Amino acid sequence: MRFGTGVLPDAKTVVQADDTIYVAALSGTITDVAAAALQAPEES
Repeated sequence: MRFGTGVLPDAKTVVQADDTIYVAALSGTITDVAAAALQAPEES
């Protein structure tokens, strides 16, 4: 959510301050999803 509006991100979307991120994940994968979210983006 950005400024109260849902946004479907793509590979170039940058998370900004005050964005709210919702994640749907399969049971048993929450630890993996959380670890991936903590990773810094790869530079290209």
